[in-house]
Amino acid sequence: ESPMEWKRGDGRESGTQLRQIKTEQSLINRADGSARVSQGLTSVLVAVYGPVEVQPREEKLDAATILVSFKSPTGNEKEEEKEKCILLQKSLAGVIISALHPRTSIDIQVQVLRDDGSLLSVALNAVCMALVDAGIPMNHLVAGVSSCYVPEKGLHYDPTREEELLSSSTFHFGFSSLSPSPILIQADGAFEEEILFKAQQASQRAAGVVLGYLRAAVKSHGKYSFFVQ
Repeated sequence: ESPMEWKRGDGRESGTQLRQIKTEQSLINRADGSARVSQGLTSVLVAVYGPVEVQPREEKLDAATILVSFKSPTGNEKEEEKEKCILLQKSLAGVIISALHPRTSIDIQVQVLRDDGSLLSVALNAVCMALVDAGIPMNHLVAGVSSCYVPEKGLHYDPTREEELLSSSTFHFGFSSLSPSPILIQADGAFEEEILFKAQQASQRAAGVVLGYLRAAVKSHGKYSFFVQ
């Protein structure tokens, strides 16, 4: 079946349709910047502190140290969360202009409020909004898009947790506003190279839509919601 020909469990009309995106900035007074991003029922809150003084063991003489913590709704940081921290840190290394703040740290705290699928992408979108809110200098905006491949039905964009569990593979991509090459890739499950290529192409197109939305949300600087067709 084509992604356009069937209805999804949450009511979306096609495999290519994203969920409604809602954002809110400046939620945490004591943080230098903060943002909450929800896509469907998945919701992530991010607080940014910095640039601040860094522990000597983490100090870099020529750049800020980027620290990321990732906590599940229970407040624990499991092995899976540690992997997400590393992925986010690596993807943000080329986004944040860290050379402007040597010998400091930029502390990014990611709190998952609810996980109903596409978590890493929603987290990346929330991090981007929180960094902008904190006034952290960035080379470009970034957007995350997830997809999963369900046998017999093909690719689902922005999958729910249920769709991820039904899938044979899931893909998470991060894209910048400057380049078609992804800054973040995570792929899980069994898949052929052709499926990965299709997922990347599809995610790149969807990321362009999400980036346009994030720009509009930044300009409005407040509560913002958007239905993505």
